[in-house]
Amino acid sequence: MDTSSDQPTIMTPACNTVEWYRPTLDQLPAPTVELFLQYTGLKSENEVKDHIYKIRDKAWQIISLSPIYTQVVDRVRKGQTLLDLGCCFGQDLRKLAFDAELSSATNLIGADIEGDFVQLGYELFRDEDSFGAQFVTRSVFDEDFLVDRRGSIDMIYLGNFLHLFGFKEQRAIVARLGRLLVPRAGSVVFGRNISAEQGGPFFMESLGWDMYRHSDQTIKELWSTVDVGLWEVHSQLSGYETATTLGERSGDWQGGDTKQMSFWVVRTDG
Repeated sequence: MDTSSDQPTIMTPACNTVEWYRPTLDQLPAPTVELFLQYTGLKSENEVKDHIYKIRDKAWQIISLSPIYTQVVDRVRKGQTLLDLGCCFGQDLRKLAFDAELSSATNLIGADIEGDFVQLGYELFRDEDSFGAQFVTRSVFDEDFLVDRRGSIDMIYLGNFLHLFGFKEQRAIVARLGRLLVPRAGSVVFGRNISAEQGGPFFMESLGWDMYRHSDQTIKELWSTVDVGLWEVHSQLSGYETATTLGERSGDWQGGDTKQMSFWVVRTDG
């Protein structure tokens, strides 16, 4: 059993010290300004910029909020492999590479179904020629998803990903992830998602499909369906940290008024 998970200290991000961090934006593209003004109700380009700065700095902290983040940094620094599933722009991979002081980041993998996100990440961070992480534009539901990496990935991160699917689809996802992990004690899948004290399905009207929010108990039930050795599952519910900034609308798009976020860690235990 891997006992290195005992309540490590959460690392504070130091995003403003990397050379590709831009503290200010000289100019936003006109279509971007138009979108934010008309879609969000912001009143001026300066308000749009301030809003982008605020959300950007929150985004840098997402993966580092995990209770095992310092362990992840240490393991990546030692050369272990990490997959970020649903990586979007790859912002979490870049923060991890920075905190682990990686020179090439070739042991980091990002997967997202939207290839445009990957390219926009390079444009945002201006590092297409220097950031060495591997990006894969595929769906996790594809039968050959990362087939060449099966049994070779040490850690998998799912940030705000699982809750986008129903329980049946989640079972298919975790089964596939189980096959990607190195078959030894201590391989880990960790993440966070919108949750509830009483887990169960809900219909997301804004997206038009059924989703599934987990409780501490149901996330354990999900991983018990994966027939890959034994699993040690830890989950902790907390208040959804952006509920105060979203106001009353937050309950609506989460499928109810229970505003919870869970941070969970799943390890192979033999």
